[in-house]
Amino acid sequence: MKTIAWLNLLLILSVGTGTIASVKAEETIWTKGKSFFKKFLPTSKGEFNYKDSTYRNSELGFAITIPADWRIIPPAESIVCRTIQKKFIDDYFLTATPGNMSEALLVLNVMSLDVDNFSPQAWPEYVNTTVRGRPIKINEEVELNGLKIRRLGYEGDNFYREDVYFKAGSRMMEIYFYVMNSPLKDKTIEDFRTVVNKGLRAL
Repeated sequence: MKTIAWLNLLLILSVGTGTIASVKAEETIWTKGKSFFKKFLPTSKGEFNYKDSTYRNSELGFAITIPADWRIIPPAESIVCRTIQKKFIDDYFLTATPGNMSEALLVLNVMSLDVDNFSPQAWPEYVNTTVRGRPIKINEEVELNGLKIRRLGYEGDNFYREDVYFKAGSRMMEIYFYVMNSPLKDKTIEDFRTVVNKGLRAL
Protein backbone atom coordinates (compact mmCIF):
# COMPACT_ATOMS: atom_id res chain seq x y z
CA MET A 1 0.00 0.00 0.00
CA LYS A 2 1.31 3.43 -0.88
CA THR A 3 1.84 5.66 2.10
CA ILE A 4 3.50 8.99 2.67
CA ALA A 5 5.08 10.01 5.97
CA TRP A 6 6.58 13.47 6.16
CA LEU A 7 8.78 14.93 8.86
CA ASN A 8 9.64 18.41 7.69
CA LEU A 9 12.48 20.82 8.35
CA LEU A 10 11.97 22.29 11.83
CA LEU A 11 11.79 26.05 11.93
CA ILE A 12 10.34 28.21 14.71
CA LEU A 13 8.89 31.60 13.90
CA SER A 14 9.76 34.03 16.67
CA VAL A 15 7.09 36.69 16.26
CA GLY A 16 8.46 38.94 18.96
CA THR A 17 11.75 39.50 17.17
CA GLY A 18 10.59 38.98 13.60
CA THR A 19 13.18 36.28 12.92
CA ILE A 20 13.12 32.60 12.20
CA ALA A 21 14.82 30.85 15.08
CA SER A 22 16.08 27.27 15.35
CA VAL A 23 16.66 25.04 12.34
CA LYS A 24 16.93 21.26 12.32
CA ALA A 25 16.98 18.78 9.44
CA GLU A 26 14.84 15.64 9.64
CA GLU A 27 14.51 12.45 7.64
CA THR A 28 11.70 11.69 5.24
CA ILE A 29 10.37 8.32 4.17
CA TRP A 30 8.23 8.04 1.05
CA THR A 31 7.09 4.50 0.35
CA LYS A 32 5.83 3.81 -3.18
CA GLY A 33 6.54 0.14 -3.62
CA LYS A 34 10.05 0.89 -2.39
CA SER A 35 11.45 3.25 0.24
CA PHE A 36 13.15 6.59 -0.27
CA PHE A 37 15.26 7.98 2.58
CA LYS A 38 16.50 11.53 2.50
CA LYS A 39 18.70 13.37 4.98
CA PHE A 40 19.05 17.13 4.60
CA LEU A 41 21.73 19.36 6.05
CA PRO A 42 20.60 22.32 8.17
CA THR A 43 19.89 25.52 6.26
CA SER A 44 20.18 29.16 7.29
CA LYS A 45 17.63 30.69 9.62
CA GLY A 46 15.81 33.01 7.25
CA GLU A 47 14.20 36.20 8.48
CA PHE A 48 10.86 37.99 8.51
CA ASN A 49 11.14 41.78 8.42
CA TYR A 50 8.08 43.59 9.73
CA LYS A 51 9.21 46.90 8.20
CA ASP A 52 8.61 45.68 4.66
CA SER A 53 6.42 42.67 5.57
CA THR A 54 8.82 40.28 3.82
CA TYR A 55 10.22 36.86 4.66
CA ARG A 56 13.67 36.27 3.16
CA ASN A 57 15.94 33.27 3.03
CA SER A 58 19.22 34.29 1.41
CA GLU A 59 20.73 30.79 1.51
CA LEU A 60 17.77 29.20 -0.23
CA GLY A 61 17.47 32.21 -2.52
CA PHE A 62 13.86 33.33 -2.28
CA ALA A 63 11.56 35.80 -0.56
CA ILE A 64 7.86 36.44 -0.19
CA THR A 65 6.15 39.71 0.68
CA ILE A 66 2.68 39.70 2.21
CA PRO A 67 0.31 42.64 2.75
CA ALA A 68 1.34 44.76 5.72
CA ASP A 69 -2.12 44.53 7.30
CA TRP A 70 -2.11 40.71 7.36
CA ARG A 71 -1.58 39.07 10.72
CA ILE A 72 1.38 36.75 11.36
CA ILE A 73 0.15 33.75 13.36
CA PRO A 74 2.31 32.46 16.24
CA PRO A 75 2.71 28.67 16.24
CA ALA A 76 0.76 28.30 19.50
CA GLU A 77 -2.27 29.90 17.84
CA SER A 78 -2.09 28.25 14.43
CA ILE A 79 -2.88 24.74 15.68
CA VAL A 80 -6.60 25.56 15.55
CA CYS A 81 -6.33 25.71 11.75
CA ARG A 82 -7.37 22.61 9.84
CA THR A 83 -4.06 22.11 7.98
CA ILE A 84 -1.74 22.73 10.95
CA GLN A 85 -0.91 19.74 13.14
CA LYS A 86 0.34 20.26 16.68
CA LYS A 87 2.98 17.53 16.39
CA PHE A 88 4.49 19.40 13.43
CA ILE A 89 4.00 22.88 14.86
CA ASP A 90 7.66 23.79 14.36
CA ASP A 91 7.69 22.72 10.72
CA TYR A 92 6.49 26.02 9.29
CA PHE A 93 8.37 29.09 8.07
CA LEU A 94 5.39 31.42 8.11
CA THR A 95 1.64 31.41 8.64
CA ALA A 96 -0.43 34.51 7.92
CA THR A 97 -4.04 35.54 7.42
CA PRO A 98 -5.94 38.58 6.15
CA GLY A 99 -8.72 37.95 8.68
CA ASN A 100 -9.95 34.83 10.48
CA MET A 101 -7.25 32.16 10.30
CA SER A 102 -9.84 29.37 10.57
CA GLU A 103 -11.44 30.62 7.34
CA ALA A 104 -8.43 31.63 5.26
CA LEU A 105 -4.73 30.97 5.84
CA LEU A 106 -1.44 31.17 3.95
CA VAL A 107 1.35 28.78 4.98
CA LEU A 108 5.01 28.57 3.94
CA ASN A 109 7.05 25.45 4.75
CA VAL A 110 9.99 23.35 3.62
CA MET A 111 9.24 19.90 2.28
CA SER A 112 11.40 16.91 3.15
CA LEU A 113 10.60 15.12 -0.08
CA ASP A 114 13.40 14.78 -2.58
CA VAL A 115 13.17 17.09 -5.60
CA ASP A 116 12.97 14.03 -7.86
CA ASN A 117 9.40 13.49 -6.68
CA PHE A 118 8.44 16.65 -8.59
CA SER A 119 9.90 15.51 -11.91
CA PRO A 120 7.54 15.21 -14.92
CA GLN A 121 7.59 11.44 -14.48
CA ALA A 122 6.74 11.42 -10.74
CA TRP A 123 4.40 14.43 -10.64
CA PRO A 124 1.16 12.65 -11.76
CA GLU A 125 1.46 10.12 -8.94
CA TYR A 126 2.16 12.88 -6.42
CA VAL A 127 -0.95 14.76 -7.60
CA ASN A 128 -3.15 11.69 -7.27
CA THR A 129 -1.85 11.01 -3.77
CA THR A 130 -2.36 14.62 -2.72
CA VAL A 131 -5.84 15.36 -4.04
CA ARG A 132 -7.27 11.89 -3.30
CA GLY A 133 -9.99 12.12 -5.92
CA ARG A 134 -11.00 15.72 -5.24
CA PRO A 135 -11.83 17.96 -8.23
CA ILE A 136 -8.65 19.59 -9.59
CA LYS A 137 -9.02 23.22 -10.65
CA ILE A 138 -5.40 24.09 -11.48
CA ASN A 139 -2.45 21.86 -12.39
CA GLU A 140 0.30 23.80 -14.12
CA GLU A 141 4.02 24.46 -14.30
CA VAL A 142 5.04 28.07 -14.91
CA GLU A 143 7.83 30.61 -14.40
CA LEU A 144 7.11 33.06 -11.59
CA ASN A 145 9.44 35.95 -10.75
CA GLY A 146 12.59 33.92 -11.37
CA LEU A 147 11.23 30.68 -9.89
CA LYS A 148 9.98 27.61 -11.70
CA ILE A 149 6.83 26.56 -9.86
CA ARG A 150 4.24 23.82 -9.93
CA ARG A 151 0.76 24.96 -8.94
CA LEU A 152 -1.95 22.55 -7.80
CA GLY A 153 -5.42 23.78 -6.83
CA TYR A 154 -8.29 21.57 -5.78
CA GLU A 155 -11.71 21.65 -4.11
CA GLY A 156 -12.54 19.96 -0.81
CA ASP A 157 -15.92 19.32 0.77
CA ASN A 158 -16.17 22.86 2.11
CA PHE A 159 -12.89 24.51 1.15
CA TYR A 160 -10.48 25.33 -1.67
CA ARG A 161 -6.73 24.74 -1.40
CA GLU A 162 -3.96 25.83 -3.72
CA ASP A 163 -0.36 24.59 -3.38
CA VAL A 164 2.70 26.16 -5.01
CA TYR A 165 5.89 24.10 -5.07
CA PHE A 166 9.31 25.37 -6.09
CA LYS A 167 12.94 24.39 -5.75
CA ALA A 168 15.08 26.59 -3.51
CA GLY A 169 18.72 25.53 -3.40
CA SER A 170 18.59 21.76 -2.90
CA ARG A 171 15.20 21.86 -1.17
CA MET A 172 11.58 21.76 -2.27
CA MET A 173 9.48 24.55 -0.82
CA GLU A 174 5.72 24.65 -0.48
CA ILE A 175 3.55 27.69 -0.07
CA TYR A 176 -0.17 27.03 0.09
CA PHE A 177 -3.39 28.73 1.00
CA TYR A 178 -6.82 27.42 1.86
CA VAL A 179 -10.15 29.24 1.86
CA MET A 180 -13.31 27.94 3.48
CA ASN A 181 -16.59 28.18 1.59
CA SER A 182 -18.29 31.56 2.02
CA PRO A 183 -19.90 34.28 -0.13
CA LEU A 184 -16.43 35.87 -0.44
CA LYS A 185 -14.64 32.64 -1.34
CA ASP A 186 -13.87 33.47 -4.98
CA LYS A 187 -12.58 36.96 -4.17
CA THR A 188 -10.47 35.65 -1.30
CA ILE A 189 -8.92 33.01 -3.57
CA GLU A 190 -7.98 35.68 -6.09
CA ASP A 191 -6.52 37.88 -3.33
CA PHE A 192 -4.35 35.01 -2.06
CA ARG A 193 -3.24 34.11 -5.57
CA THR A 194 -2.27 37.72 -6.24
CA VAL A 195 -0.13 37.77 -3.07
CA VAL A 196 1.72 34.65 -4.21
CA ASN A 197 2.08 35.78 -7.81
CA LYS A 198 3.40 39.22 -6.92
CA GLY A 199 5.12 38.56 -3.60
CA LEU A 200 6.99 35.29 -4.15
CA ARG A 201 10.29 35.73 -5.95
CA ALA A 202 13.84 34.55 -6.39
CA LEU A 203 16.60 36.57 -4.76
